Amino acid sequence: MNKELFLTELEERLASLNESDREELLEDYQEHFRSGKAEGKSEEEIVLSLGTPKSIAEDIFTEREELLQDPITPPETYYVPRKPTTKERTPGLRVLLLIGLIFLDLVLLIPVGFAVWSFVYFAMVTRWDARFIPTISSPLSTI
Repeated sequence: MNKELFLTELEERLASLNESDREELLEDYQEHFRSGKAEGKSEEEIVLSLGTPKSIAEDIFTEREELLQDPITPPETYYVPRKPTTKERTPGLRVLLLIGLIFLDLVLLIPVGFAVWSFVYFAMVTRWDARFIPTISSPLSTI
């Protein structure tokens, strides 16, 4: 592919852009050809180094779509499912867990059990008689 075919195809693929942007981009690629010629490259070598007009046009439109996206809207994310990771508990870890549970039982259940036992013991000893309920004597009752 030579320079003229390359620029013609690129111009056709960029036809949906406004004229000033399209002319600016085409001028940039003509500059690539001028600088390549100055370095002693052939038109075919320059075309190969630039890529196909199709890929260039796709890159340009992709770039413009990214610029047109609303900056407030976060980019779309996607969910990558992960394999569930379940670790087998080793015998040593199981022993430590058992000791921890026994310690928690001792710290929590013994005081609660003692409180319940003392409440039940007090209820049985006193039998909840009304005589243990303090009465308030009023000064008017003596008159």
